[in-house]
Amino acid sequence: MKEYNKLKKEIKGGWFYNDYKLLNWLLVALSYIGNLMSILFTFFYVFVIVIAELPVFPARDVIASIVLLCFLSLFEFMKRFSFHKLVLEVAKQKIGKSLSQLISALFVLSISGLSLYFASKGAEKVVDRNVDIEKQELISVKKIEDSLNIRFDKRIEELQKQSELVYTSVENRQNKSILLSDKKMLESIRADIAKIEEERVKTLNSIKEINQNQIEKKIRQNRNSQQTSFMFVVFVECLILCGVGFTAYYKLRSFTEYEKRLQTDPKLRNQETLLKLIKFLYVSTENKLNVFLPELEELKDIILEAEIVDSEKQIDKAINFLQYLKIISTRDERYIFIVEKNEAIEKIRQYYNSEESD
Repeated sequence: MKEYNKLKKEIKGGWFYNDYKLLNWLLVALSYIGNLMSILFTFFYVFVIVIAELPVFPARDVIASIVLLCFLSLFEFMKRFSFHKLVLEVAKQKIGKSLSQLISALFVLSISGLSLYFASKGAEKVVDRNVDIEKQELISVKKIEDSLNIRFDKRIEELQKQSELVYTSVENRQNKSILLSDKKMLESIRADIAKIEEERVKTLNSIKEINQNQIEKKIRQNRNSQQTSFMFVVFVECLILCGVGFTAYYKLRSFTEYEKRLQTDPKLRNQETLLKLIKFLYVSTENKLNVFLPELEELKDIILEAEIVDSEKQIDKAINFLQYLKIISTRDERYIFIVEKNEAIEKIRQYYNSEESD
């Protein structure tokens, strides 16, 4: 796969490489975004656990955050690398019953499972509002209860004042006797107070019941949010694996198709040979212009020894072709490069591309 990056620029036509290039780029970008989200979700969950175990020291939270983020990034990279390698083995149809391949598959499943678990816990923690819901509702109910109690207490206090007025009226009489009308008044006041207390109990119970229903409703909504967050994390994890897996398959498929074309397409094979040749020759001149190449016989020996071409005849053809494209020239019966390396490569590609379009 080391040669892939060198070869991919030469791949032309309606091949797998070109047909799925945009899709591969999109999946790669989304998979890295997925890695970032997985890191953040896991951080929200693990950071609290780590901080609880650490002693207090200066800048503890900052240092712990940096170290934890670095570790989680390394973990995600390891997940990508191991799954990439596993997909390549599957794509090459080399999966068998060997112990190493089984261990590799189990390792990928293990780290993916751990990543999913911690990320889902972190996502749930982000959306979890159960404690806040109960606290907020209790505070709200307490305010309502206090307001209602004040109102009921005022009504009862007014009735109690009326009752005191009756007793004061009795005390002011000479014989201090309670009349029948006084008794009826006091009984009426007691009955009103009892009704108010009963109303108070019913009202407060009703409010508590409404509050409990609201809490249960919000908890259900919160539970739905947690389930949604879990499904989202599963989606993110699948997105990462799809991106990594498709990229591995995409590179291998593009590389193998290019190798097959090299074997069946003489023009592409000639182009590749020329590109290898001039890259090799530019190295001998340290990528400088107007520097003499070795003399012809020595040059042929060097090229044959490097196994770039198979015969001296092919070397002669290649040199003539490079002269035709005005990449090399002769001076004092020695060859020199007259264009920069990148310009020479581009000239060869343009020549063969123009031939394909013709």
